[in-house]
Amino acid sequence: LAKYVASGEVKYVTKHYPLEPECNPYVPGGNHYASCEAAAAVNMAKTKGTADKMEEWIFSKIGPPALTPDQVKDAARTVGGITDFDAQYARAKEEIKTDAGLGQLLNVKSTPTFYINGVRYDGDYDVALLTTALRKATGR
Repeated sequence: LAKYVASGEVKYVTKHYPLEPECNPYVPGGNHYASCEAAAAVNMAKTKGTADKMEEWIFSKIGPPALTPDQVKDAARTVGGITDFDAQYARAKEEIKTDAGLGQLLNVKSTPTFYINGVRYDGDYDVALLTTALRKATGR
């Protein structure tokens, strides 16, 4: 993906669809606790230029044991440089709800879900399949 983005052939856009009802009303049974805080931390980190580091930290921690909101807040401070997480959280949560609404309109059911030229790839994606889709989309 990085080579396609670097070449300017692909625009990579991330939208949040946390599986937690606090910020995504479309998943009332969602159980990815702290995913709202994690998405908010990434959004906040964008303004600091540390979003990639924040995402990397979050995805390195996925799996048992589950992350807690306090762990995410601490990482937001130490990894993302966010010193006022609680003050920014309400605004960030509204942005995430907007993303979740778009996900609902696009019939997102799982994460990750990718759209490449309007074609949806969701669930357990295959790197070879996505690479093929990117090649097709860029004419490579």
